[in-house]
Amino acid sequence: KNLFIQGLFEAFKENGLEDTINDGSAEKLYQFSLILKEANERFNLTAILDDEGIILKHFVDCASSIKHIPDNSSIIDVGCGAGFPSLPIAILRSDVNVTSLDSTAKKINFINETAQKLGLSNIHAVTSRAEDHAKDNREKYDIAISRAVARLNVLDELCLPLVKTTVFLLQ
Repeated sequence: KNLFIQGLFEAFKENGLEDTINDGSAEKLYQFSLILKEANERFNLTAILDDEGIILKHFVDCASSIKHIPDNSSIIDVGCGAGFPSLPIAILRSDVNVTSLDSTAKKINFINETAQKLGLSNIHAVTSRAEDHAKDNREKYDIAISRAVARLNVLDELCLPLVKTTVFLLQ
C-alpha cells in the first residue's frame, strides 16, 4: 500500500499534478485500484492491471485534465467504460458533479458499486447510449469528456448535444 501511494505522489509530481492530489484522494485511488483488480477477475474491464500502469496510464492520464475543469462544473464522461476518467476525476475533484455514461450495464454497475465503496457522492452512472441520453439531457453539462471511444468527428457528434452552449459577445 505504501509503495503504491508513494508511487502515486511521485508520478503526479513528475507530471506537474502535485497540487491535484492529497492523502485522502491518494488513499481512495489506492482503494479504487484494488477494487478494479478484483472486479477484473470476474469480467474484463481493463488490460492494464500492474500498479505502475494503473498509476500512469489510468490515474495520471485522467488527472491531466482536471486543471482545465472550472470549479463546481458538471461533467459527462461519454463511453466511460470502467470509469476512466470519471472515477479519478470524482476522487480528485469533489467540487464537480460527474455523470458516467456507457451502454454496457456491467460497467455502469461497477462504477456505481465503486463509488459507493469509496464514499463518492459526486458521481452518478447511467446506462444509455449517448444519442439516447442527449434526448432528455440536451445542453445539461458544462463539460463532456471521453477517452478512447471513437474518432474525433464521431465523438463530437455524440458529445456536442450534451454540453451547454456559451455565447460570447465581443465589443
